[in-house]
Amino acid sequence: LAKENDSKLNRDKDSGVLYFDYIDSNGKKHSVWYSDNETIRIWKETAIRNNINKFALWRLGKSI
Repeated sequence: LAKENDSKLNRDKDSGVLYFDYIDSNGKKHSVWYSDNETIRIWKETAIRNNINKFALWRLGKSI
């Protein structure tokens, strides 16, 4: 979707999450936020630094 709309990928400095904005065919602006391996690494390191040793991830859509 980002490629289709020539959208620039950005990484949120606070959460490590990737995001991009695009405008649909009706002229409406959308923001898409998602995680990648780097995001998960950042979250894991943050959890470890804060003595959190268990956490769960889930996603919408089909199961992995």
